[in-house]
Amino acid sequence: MKKFCCIRFVIPIILLFLSLSSVYANKLDDTKHVVQNIPFLHGQKITLAPLSGGLTNYIYLVKSASGDKYVLRVFGDEAAALGIDPDKQNAIARTFGRLNVGPKVVYASADNKYVLFEFVVGEPLTKQAFNVKLRNKLMQKLRKLHDYGNFDSHFDPFQTAHQFRKTALHKSASIIAEFPLADMRQASNVMHTIRATLAAHSKKYMRSGHNDLHCGNILFDADRSEVSIIDLDYAGISDLFYDLAILANSLELDVEQSKSLLAAYFVERKVTERDEAHLAMMRLVSTYWNSMWYFSQVGTSTIEHNHLHDARINLQQFLQETTALAFHQQLKKLA
Repeated sequence: MKKFCCIRFVIPIILLFLSLSSVYANKLDDTKHVVQNIPFLHGQKITLAPLSGGLTNYIYLVKSASGDKYVLRVFGDEAAALGIDPDKQNAIARTFGRLNVGPKVVYASADNKYVLFEFVVGEPLTKQAFNVKLRNKLMQKLRKLHDYGNFDSHFDPFQTAHQFRKTALHKSASIIAEFPLADMRQASNVMHTIRATLAAHSKKYMRSGHNDLHCGNILFDADRSEVSIIDLDYAGISDLFYDLAILANSLELDVEQSKSLLAAYFVERKVTERDEAHLAMMRLVSTYWNSMWYFSQVGTSTIEHNHLHDARINLQQFLQETTALAFHQQLKKLA
């Protein structure tokens, strides 16, 4: 995979502070008012500092006068259009906090738009930090997440990507004029082929998935060898290989490193060529999904970001990979 394939994953880390965003600044006063009315924080002097990481929501570090720290997530106005249900995601977040997969929810507003989490010491995962010990720790938590299974929501990356594409193509003529429509049609046709090829194989691996498992959503504390999975916006029953694919893309793993990732996950059996092909296909699906997500945000997102640029880069990456000989070889392994 080329380096630019993971652009959606590295940008939240590069954008260290979104406080320069006028939208972020305008929301700060309203958010502070909400926090000051949380029962166990009422009457205390509260400070809020914007944190990096959100392309669909706003994230703040909350400090109380007593020295306690929390992380507040405020769902953005785009949540519903992106298929994100705050009620469902809050329920899932509470579950995984109890399972010690991610940080615990300590408060949520009645509409679940504002969710306050315990503060977890850690930093976003990096390729340099992804050693064997950390990989195995993460795979343990990921298997725990996958094995939970009790979700009332489903996530289909093919269907959501199609919906994002549909949303993008219903924008104004001036916006659509900037889109590479021929490339988008070609990529959509390839996705139909991938979906048909994976259909039977994916059914065996439907689990409770995270579905956005990039490095920015994995926090690690090297001192304590701890790892936490955050941001469950897209959590739902899905093909477990999709989580592994997003992670592999985010870490820019090569073929051999991808095999090692699969071996660390499937500890009770040997990894097969079909597994390797399945992961390779899902890595492409993830790249396409990212592209359509970005296209759907062009001209409408309130988050300051060059969505069109990243949409084009991910789309070109997808087309480049799916015209290579290796792509057709992997398809044959799944036929």
